[in-house]
Amino acid sequence: MAKFICVACGSTFTRPPSARGKHGPDKVFCSLSCAAKSRKREATPHWKGGKYRHSAGYILCLAPNHPRASVTGYVYEHIMVAELMLGRVIAPSENVHHLNGIRDDNRPENLVVIPMSHHSRVHSFKRIRDHKSRFQAG
Repeated sequence: MAKFICVACGSTFTRPPSARGKHGPDKVFCSLSCAAKSRKREATPHWKGGKYRHSAGYILCLAPNHPRASVTGYVYEHIMVAELMLGRVIAPSENVHHLNGIRDDNRPENLVVIPMSHHSRVHSFKRIRDHKSRFQAG
């Protein structure tokens, strides 16, 4: 049996010499969980710095310690920008509204923090206005 040192956790373990790592002796792990840890976030070739675009058009940023972080540790970028502008955490009863309606435009001058109830009214008014304009155009 040959002795190896796990590259993820540093523990020493033994294996038959034929059971080397798939990518050479420098990539040997003591367990599947250590191998999986080495393939997360920064360790993958697909890592994009902790930012990605949600299918709904919003930008998400990696911030695992943020109060609004998802299970995977991501937070909507517009929430983080608004919190930096205000100097406080956004309350659960508040919403960040994009003034121009473009979901990935997170410039401070395009964001406004409003109560949830007011945010709903803003969007319902916009829907009514758009609906009426379809029938009046002609």
